[in-house]
Amino acid sequence: MGTREFLGTVPFFAEALEPAQLDALGAGARTVEFAPGTTVIHEDDPGGSMFVITSGTLAVTMTDGGRERPVAKLTTGQIFGEMSLLTGLPRLGTVAAEDRVEAIEITRQTMQPILAAAPRLYDRFAGLLQKRQGDLDQILDPGFWKSHGRSRESLAKVMRRHFGEAD
Repeated sequence: MGTREFLGTVPFFAEALEPAQLDALGAGARTVEFAPGTTVIHEDDPGGSMFVITSGTLAVTMTDGGRERPVAKLTTGQIFGEMSLLTGLPRLGTVAAEDRVEAIEITRQTMQPILAAAPRLYDRFAGLLQKRQGDLDQILDPGFWKSHGRSRESLAKVMRRHFGEAD
């Protein structure tokens, strides 16, 4: 299965993008590999890309209440890094490869023209990000978002500002 076809099976993209947008996303994406034990992203670092796992397993940890805690295992078809890529906010967690991992990397430069051509995507992606925030709310301490300098400001507004679009 090619990159574009694989991206079309991922709900985060399939629910938001039209076929031509998926074509553009696939054309701008690249395949990357990570050896076991590699830290792919570090909590609090800036993030200019997101990843879609095509094979392998990664572990996600977050600092919550002053301690690092495991929050998820990610496998084929799952994404990570999307919140930071789309909002410009620092990475929420640390993601490390547990075994050999292959992923599709999508950069800000790939996303920008897609968003610019279809501004309604800000609202679609914001809705998907809010759902993911809600999932995290179920496992994190109540003060997590404030302790990480995150507010409940409209994610679509944050995304538009990050990509240089008018509100």
